[in-house]
Amino acid sequence: MQFRHSKTGCKRENREDSYYRCGLFRAAICESASSLSVWANQKNQTELSYLLASIVNPAFATYNATSSEIYEYLRKLPAYEIDRAAHQIHLMEKPSDIQILKGVYWGPVIEHEHKGAFINRPMYEMLEDGDVNDVKLLIGVNSEEMLPSDFSNLGQTIAVFEDDLELLVPNKLNAKDSDKAVIAQKIKDFYSPLLNFSVNQRQFIKYQSDQSFARSILKATELESRWHDVYVYEFEYHGPLGKFADTPFIGFSDDVRHTEEISYLLCHSYPSLNTTDVTKYPVSDQIVQKIMTTLFTNFAKYLNPTPEKMDILQNITWPSVIPDNFQYLAIGSWMEVRRNPMENMYRFWNEIFSTYGQKPFISY
Repeated sequence: MQFRHSKTGCKRENREDSYYRCGLFRAAICESASSLSVWANQKNQTELSYLLASIVNPAFATYNATSSEIYEYLRKLPAYEIDRAAHQIHLMEKPSDIQILKGVYWGPVIEHEHKGAFINRPMYEMLEDGDVNDVKLLIGVNSEEMLPSDFSNLGQTIAVFEDDLELLVPNKLNAKDSDKAVIAQKIKDFYSPLLNFSVNQRQFIKYQSDQSFARSILKATELESRWHDVYVYEFEYHGPLGKFADTPFIGFSDDVRHTEEISYLLCHSYPSLNTTDVTKYPVSDQIVQKIMTTLFTNFAKYLNPTPEKMDILQNITWPSVIPDNFQYLAIGSWMEVRRNPMENMYRFWNEIFSTYGQKPFISY
C-alpha cells in the first residue's frame, strides 16, 4: 500500500504505470494528484540540466558539452551544490511559467528506450491502453485546490495572463499555434465571460484549480477505472482543523484549499497548527476526522473504503467508478454519493482536448 499526497502522489501513479514496479504494490491512496497532472512531468529536462550545470560552473554556458558530459559532471557534484543551484532556478520562475501550471522543474520525465528505463511512454497513452499494473486506487481532490492563503501576488499573475490570454492554453495540449488564440478565448469565456479576471479573481483561481488538479485527476480516474477499482472523493469540508477556517462550514464548502484534508488524516505539531489533540476542535471537525481515518484505513486493510455498513460512515456504501457511471463520494459535514463530479468543467475540457489537442498526450 502506498499513501501519497500532491507531488508525491503523481510519483505514486508513475510507479504504478511503470513495468518495473509490477507486483510490488496492491493498492494506493493518491490525494490531489495523478500522473496526468500538468505539473507532474517535465518535457524540457535537457535545457534545465544544462542550465543547472552552468549555474554551478559558468564554463558550461559557453562550452558545447554533450548530454553525457553534463550527466557525468552533475552526478559527481555534492548534493548541496545541486540543491543550491536548483533553488536559483526556482527563483527565476515567472508568472507566465508557473511550475504548478506548466510542469515542476524536477518532475518525472519520459526516458528514451533503454534497459532500466522507468517510464518510456507518455503517461496518458499508458493509462488509455491499460499498460499499467493492477493496483486498486483511492484518489480525490479538494473543492478549490488553488485558493491562496495570501492574495498579495495574485493580481500580478492575473495581469500577465490578461496581457497574453494564450497562457491559459495548457502547454501539453499540443495545440497548433494557429488555434491558440481561439482556444484561449474559449477558456476565458468559459470561466469569466463578462468580466476580466482582474475583476473576477475567484474565477481565475477556479481556472488554476482545474488546470493544475481537478481536470487531470478526473481523466486519470476515467481511464484507470477501465482496468481496476478506483474510488473517488471530493473533499468539501472546511473547518478549523484544516487551518484556514475559524468556524466549521455546515454542508459542502467551495473553499477547501490544497492540503486541508491532510489534517483530518494525520496529526500536525506546528506553531501555526497543532492537531495532536483533536478534542480541542469543534465536534464536527472531530467527526470528519473520524470519517476520513476510517475510510482510508478500511481501504488500506480491505481494498474497499466501505466494506460493511458503519454508523460513523452514515451506513453509506462508496461505489467504485464504472466506465460511463462516474460515481464519487462528496465529503462535507456529512457525506453524499453523487454522479459526475464537476460535470460542466470536465465536459468543457474534454471538448477542448478532443477538438484541438494533438496526441500523444503526456498529461491532461
